[in-house]
Amino acid sequence: MICICYKRQQELLARFAYLPSNVGPGLVIPPGLLSALNSLGSALAGANAALSVPLAMGANAAASPAAQAAAAAAASGNAQAQALAQLAAAASAAASMNAGLGLNMLSPGAGGMIGSLWPMIAELLKQLALLPLQLLAKLLELAKLGELVEKLQDLLDVDLEAPDWAKDAAKKVGEALDEAKDNIAKALAAAQEGLDDAAKAAGDALAKLLAQLQANALAQAAAQASAMAQEQALAAATAAAQVGLGVNVALPGGMAALAQQLATMGATAGGMPSALDPLAMAALLAAMQMLAAIETIKRTLGIDPLAPGAGAALSSLLNSLASALSQALPLTAALAAVPAAMTAALGGAAAAGLGGSGAAGAGAAAGAGAGASAGAAAAAGLSAGGAASPLLGPALAQMLAGVPGVPLPWLLVAAFAKQVESCFGIQLIAHGPCE
Repeated sequence: MICICYKRQQELLARFAYLPSNVGPGLVIPPGLLSALNSLGSALAGANAALSVPLAMGANAAASPAAQAAAAAAASGNAQAQALAQLAAAASAAASMNAGLGLNMLSPGAGGMIGSLWPMIAELLKQLALLPLQLLAKLLELAKLGELVEKLQDLLDVDLEAPDWAKDAAKKVGEALDEAKDNIAKALAAAQEGLDDAAKAAGDALAKLLAQLQANALAQAAAQASAMAQEQALAAATAAAQVGLGVNVALPGGMAALAQQLATMGATAGGMPSALDPLAMAALLAAMQMLAAIETIKRTLGIDPLAPGAGAALSSLLNSLASALSQALPLTAALAAVPAAMTAALGGAAAAGLGGSGAAGAGAAAGAGAGASAGAAAAAGLSAGGAASPLLGPALAQMLAGVPGVPLPWLLVAAFAKQVESCFGIQLIAHGPCE
């Protein structure tokens, strides 16, 4: 027997007793605090991106955004990749249903359990509508604020409540910019070593050769990244099939067993009701967002908004942060100026290198060519390694065709049950006589 325990639903509702007094109208988020944090965070992100601009192609090409984008585009149009993703999703859904609701999608008795659970799910969603869902917007704002604070403190390595935190952070930004410029100068000096008159004369031709080899290196890196993405998708699908469907596809008869399990799961999923009142679904989604926001606030701000008296602690912290951010305008301006400074430094280095980079161009061209060869070899190795898996044949797509997925309401309820257990230690699902 399985049930969604009513007593535990009431225990869940009781956990929110202090939330209206803690984050209700009495808690005022200082005006401009979130926008100031957003501005500082955006400037910091731009500065970090500018300071981490790659200075070479070669071995770094596989990690470049262009190569990653090319690999993602290739994977999106790859039938094998899509079949692997579909298998991973189906197996993960089976695992989620078992973990969250105790419902084994592959069991002969799954149909009876589904019939018992569906009315209980409707009653659970009615109870969730009794939560103080009107406070969700403010909780989400506090969670976003906490995430920004956490990110700023991690990236700037400062304590926002320290008296001179902004000055300390600005000093670190200046030091990082000086270091980046110094690295550019060193790279340029190294590129100029060994130049002679003949190399200068051949500079234009070598520059063209370098550009071609760099383009080749990028193409090979994209192929390597695509192969790596397929390897990762294959590993994920294989592991998901093992955990969610109990099938090791590498064993003899593994694909036949997989086909049987998918057929059983599809038959079960096809008989699952899914029509819910839109308001009930909205209450479920809001409750899930609320729990996630509460966990984020606890982690980033160190305050549990459900605890008695948490409102005073939150108010004090918000006022302290507003005071701290009031001195951050010079820091935000300093961070915002970093991209332009890096662009100027890189532009100067490129102009200087173009004037006579024959020998350096030859060295870089060799590096690009070596990177291309290494990328091609790695991609070939990955393809050869993955070809042995039966999941990469046409059989997988055929056995997945027409298999219905688990309806979304069931997946959300299963996820919510695990979320409640993780947040509060409350197990909504009970096996045995209902309490």
